Formats: sequence, C-alpha cells, structure tokens
Amino acid sequence: MEPKINFKGGGSFVNKPPKFSLDGCTIYVAWKNTIVSYNTKTAKRLKSFKGLRDSVADFCVHHFKNVEVVTACSVRGELISWKADVGLRLLKQRLPNDAQIESFQFVDQISDGTHCRFLVSWLSNKSIRFGLFNTENHELRNVQVKLKVGSKYDVSVSSDAHSQSPFMAATCGNQLYYTKFLNGRIYEYHIQKPKYFTCVACSPVEECIITGDSAGMIILWYGLESKQPSRAVYHWHTLPVQCLSFTHYGSTFFSGGGENVLVKWYMDNSHEKQFLPRLPSTLEHVTVSADNQFIAVATADNAIQVLDSTMHIVSVVQHLALGTRFSGGIAYDHRTKAMILNGITGHVQFYSPYDMNLLYNLDIVNQNKLSQEQNVVIENTNVTKFAVSSQGLWLATAEERPDDKYSFELRLKFWCFNSVKQQFELNTSIEFPHEASITEILFQPNDGDALKCVTIGRDKKFKVWEILEVDSIGKEEKAWNCARVGFYRNFDCEAVAFSSDGSLLSVGFGPVLTTWLPETCELKCSLVHPNNRSNITALQFGVHNECHLVVTATRTDLSVWNLLSLCMVWTVPLQVSLLIPNPTDLHMAVFTTDRKLFIFYPGSSKPLHTQSVEENVVAAVFIPSNSQKSLLSWCRTSQLFFLTDKQEIFCLGTDSDENEALDLYIDNVSTSMFSHMQPISQSSTVTKSKPIVHLTDLSCKNQQLKKMLDGPVHTMVPIRFTCEHVLKSFILERTVSS
Repeated sequence: MEPKINFKGGGSFVNKPPKFSLDGCTIYVAWKNTIVSYNTKTAKRLKSFKGLRDSVADFCVHHFKNVEVVTACSVRGELISWKADVGLRLLKQRLPNDAQIESFQFVDQISDGTHCRFLVSWLSNKSIRFGLFNTENHELRNVQVKLKVGSKYDVSVSSDAHSQSPFMAATCGNQLYYTKFLNGRIYEYHIQKPKYFTCVACSPVEECIITGDSAGMIILWYGLESKQPSRAVYHWHTLPVQCLSFTHYGSTFFSGGGENVLVKWYMDNSHEKQFLPRLPSTLEHVTVSADNQFIAVATADNAIQVLDSTMHIVSVVQHLALGTRFSGGIAYDHRTKAMILNGITGHVQFYSPYDMNLLYNLDIVNQNKLSQEQNVVIENTNVTKFAVSSQGLWLATAEERPDDKYSFELRLKFWCFNSVKQQFELNTSIEFPHEASITEILFQPNDGDALKCVTIGRDKKFKVWEILEVDSIGKEEKAWNCARVGFYRNFDCEAVAFSSDGSLLSVGFGPVLTTWLPETCELKCSLVHPNNRSNITALQFGVHNECHLVVTATRTDLSVWNLLSLCMVWTVPLQVSLLIPNPTDLHMAVFTTDRKLFIFYPGSSKPLHTQSVEENVVAAVFIPSNSQKSLLSWCRTSQLFFLTDKQEIFCLGTDSDENEALDLYIDNVSTSMFSHMQPISQSSTVTKSKPIVHLTDLSCKNQQLKKMLDGPVHTMVPIRFTCEHVLKSFILERTVSS
C-alpha cells in the first residue's frame, strides 16, 4: 500500500467573518470546505458541517422553514443548508452561473419563509458582478453594480429590519455604491484620493451605513438617496480600518485595525468610545451576536477572541497560530509530544500533531507588540531560531530585531523546564552571542550534566555552549556559557549536525564538510565534493548501523560521505530545499525546489518513495508513531509531518495508519479512572433467565459497539470519531458464487 499525503490541520479559519447562532450560544467559522461550530462560552468544538467539495466562499446563519440553519456557498457555486442543531442537510442547490464566487450573504425570506434570497458576487470578464439568487425558482437576478478587478472591495447587506426593502452597500477603491433591492437604483459616492475605502457595514435598524478608509477615518452616511448625503466622521485609528460591525440595535458599533485595539463607538457622540487594547494581532473581522451579549473578534494570528458586552474576554478559539514566516522550522518535543513552531510575534507555540490542537504559547521576548504607523515600518523583536533537547528539559531560542537604522538586537536564551510549575523558565540570556544573525541552534542528543548546545551564525563561526555552576546571591546556580568557538578558512557556515551518540560534531563551511570533537573543538577531517563547490545548506548523520554516514545537501546535489573511509558513497543531482532527519529510523526525507518528496536510506541512492507535493514546503519533522499494522516497514515507527507556504500541515501516511489510530482511540473508550474500580469478572447466585434471541443478536456480539455502549457516558469520545468505524464493523462478508 503506497503512502499518501493527508491534510491534518493549519490554514486560516479567519478569512471569513465568524457568525453567531441566533441565540448567541454557538459561534461558526469557515475552515477550508467545512463550517465548524464552537461553544461561545467554553470554545469547545461542537460539530462540523461538511458536504462542500470546494473552499467556502462565505456562509450565513438564518431562519429557513421555521428552523435555524447554516447556509454555505463554495467558490464553485455549490450551496448547502444544514439544520444548526443536528447538522442535517435541508437544501442543496447550485448557482446557475459557472463563475468563481467571491461573496455570499443572506438577504431575506420569501414565500412565507419557505425560501430565501441571497446576494452573490462573482468574477466575470475582469470585473465583479452581483446578483440575487432565489432558492424557489433557482433564478439569479442581476444587480446593476459592477466593480473593477484588482482593487480591494467589500460588501454589506442590511436584512434584519428591512425585510420589506433590504439594501446593500459596496466599496471599491474610493467609490461607494448603494442600492435598494426593491427598485434597483444605484447611487454612487466617492472620497478624495489617495484615500480609499477599506470596509463597510450596513445598519440593522435604519437606512445608514458606515465606511472605513485607508487614513483610519470612519464615516457615517445618512440620506444615501440624495445627491449630498449627510456625513459624520469618527476618527481615532492611525492605520487603515480593517473591520466594522453594528450592534443589533444600531446605537453603537465596533471597529478595529492594525493597532490591535478594538474600539466601541456611540452613534450619538463621536467623542465617546471604549477600548480593548493589546489584542494579539491585527483585527480582521468583528461580529456581534443578535442579543448584543457577545462580540467575536477574529485576529490575523488565526484566533477568535469571544468577548462579553463589557468587552472582557470570555473564551478564545485558536487553531494553529499563523505568523508571517516560520523561520525556526519545526522541532518535536518528546516531553509534551508536541511540535514547536513560530507563533504570534515574539512567541513559540506548542501544537499537538495527534489531535491538531494548540497546547499553549510561550512568550519568548517578553515585550508588547509595537503597532505599525502610516508609511513607516516598525520592527518588532521576533523569534528566529529555536531547539529543544532530546528529553524536553531545555529549550534554546534566538530572538532578533533587524533594525539597522537605530539598534540591531540579538539574544540567545536558554529555558529550563520546571517540573513543579510545569512550565519553561528563563535560565540564561546572552546579548549578542554572535556578531551577526544566528542561523541554526542544535542540542547534543543526550540530556545530561555535560549537555552541549551549538549555534552557528552569519559571523562565519560556530560556538559550543555548556552548563556551568555560577554564584547567584548566596547560592550556586546553573547557567549556560560559551565554552569554545570554531571557524574554518573564513568560510560561511550554514549547516550543523551531531552524530547519533553526540561524540562528533559536523559543520558545513562553504562547500567543505568538517567534523570536530565538541569537547575540544579539535578538527578531525575536512571533505569537499570533487566536482561541486556549492555551499552546503544542510547535513545530517545517519543512525544505528548507518551512523558513520553523513548526508550533505546543496542547491544542486545530494551526497553521502563515509567518515570511516573518508570517501564519498554516492551523489545525485538534486535541488534540495529541505533535508529532514529521522531520529528513530534509518530513512530520511528530502524536499526539492520543484515540489518533489524523496524518502531514502543514506546507504543507498535509490529512493524508497517518491511523491509530488502540491505546495512549497517550508518546514518538516518526523513524529514518532506506533503503526505496527502498516504494510511499509519505514512507516511503522514515525510519520512525516510538513508545513506548506500556505501554513497548512500535512502528513505522509497510509490508510492502515489512520485505522490503527482509530482502533487505539476506540479501545480506550471504556478506560477511565472510574472503570478501573469495577471488577473485570462478576459472579452471582441469582438464576439468569435465557434471553430472547432477536435479529439484533449480531449487534450484541459486535465488540466495538459493546465497548461504546458499556463505557460511562462522560468518558465517551465524540460520536463523530467512532460512528464510521462501528458502521464498518457491521458489514458482512460473503462469497458470491459465479
């Protein structure tokens, strides 16, 4: 069975505004081709609404046939409505045009609530067109609003209080368009360039709208059916306004942008406002529940902050924290069984690869994020590299603020895990550990008193760090200190690796592979490719019976050296972008610049597996697993997880790996601290009557179903994880005679 690439997690789920249920108890978000619901107060994941084949263009929550439904539309025009409480599909239609759908919004109910109308926008002939879709007759009636492609546009619909005459507003560039669906007349307005509109929101109770622009100004528009509408200006933001939202009664509204501050405005007084500062990232969307009790704030770090009416945080819905770049790659922490990645500015995140949940964020720089200014780039201190020791007891981080104009900052920090407090604590902070940026950090593969850590930098040096006893206010403490420094012929160093037992250190200086003793920094040997003088960008030692082999990668080839004979074993032309070691098995992984994946043993140039990857891979790691039923021996001890440039996580595995994980999950259903209090076998002197045998006897003998039903209710896993496996176990096998 050939392994396949499976989507596991990541990706943005704040591209579209979140929506509240009509009672405010549930919040819905769009994630790829799925709508996911969460409890508003606890952020617990409730259910997923699936069925769309393509990504969600947009979705809405509304009444339909006297029930609350969730309706979503894909970018290909597929429309599905589900009952919000149970997730059953009520409606499935397809829009009559084949164009790419850009937006999708609920307008009103028609035919006594048995059908609905939706406002749809799509891309057609290098322009954005709008239309009203009727679910009763499947007609798409054009709305005479046409926007230019290339300019950011936004659209809003007022439907709650204006069911008899709903209206829409759209902004594109410096143009504002307003129309009522009843008469279809278009009104156009504009603001002076170089300002341009960034967002728009329609009032739910009266015929007025608010717009945000690139200068940070919010304009309230009244009398939009006249040549000179009335305007009121609300100005606090210094950066472009990213999002606007009215409350349900229209007396107040919220705004947000790059300042990371949520602002609450009062319609009757532009000088009265409230603030919620220091949100983790730029505000992308703001949504208010129908009863005004909750506010959902979607931020650019892939999180939704749920607030109450007093603007206090109630819960946080957080997926993989997305940053501008994952410069540190991926490290695996054996203690928490989590992947360590770059997180929000100045943080690293611990993300579980088994259930795709964010465990926690660790603040590294301990600084407030500085917001940007108009036409000025403000640099923040961010984490550039990190490494964790083999047992997860030590964490090393490099942080940098690349400000050449004023003051360049560079720090190396060592964090010790406190087993009592169950958290990392800062142990040592070193200012300017190198004269230039740190490009790699690596711990020796053993956690002992003589543990060493190696850093390489753009100053063409590598440094070996050790733990020493130091005096600290009347007592002795342990701290990290630079023990040795190494360099080679003034060559740049970009790659470093330890042997599997930690006794040998290998560093790539330019095109030369060098090996050193970490205890003394004594140079043992230097090897260079006979036909290639490209710089070594990555290198790794083999493990187990191939521990004497070293794999080197450049932009043009992949080579393997034998350190016993000091000879090259093999070399192949390959444009390597990533070389990923596997600490638990012999095989390694290579990603190339032309989106290819190769699994290979260092002892052979023939790959075990070759596969194309649809996206560019920016980081990868092997995660330990226990897939004993896998037909492929090299898939049994570990699985390859990788992160693409779209910030999505994928895994290379087989179907049997997925089934094995499910089996293990189901077998543990009835195992809890309460179930161990029950005896395994019970005896009784009471005479048992013979049960009546029904046709359901088959289900009584089904072990998977029995375990699911016998387990305590409060310890059961969600039914969505078990129903597929249980249903498959009912399938009977029979031989069909020819």
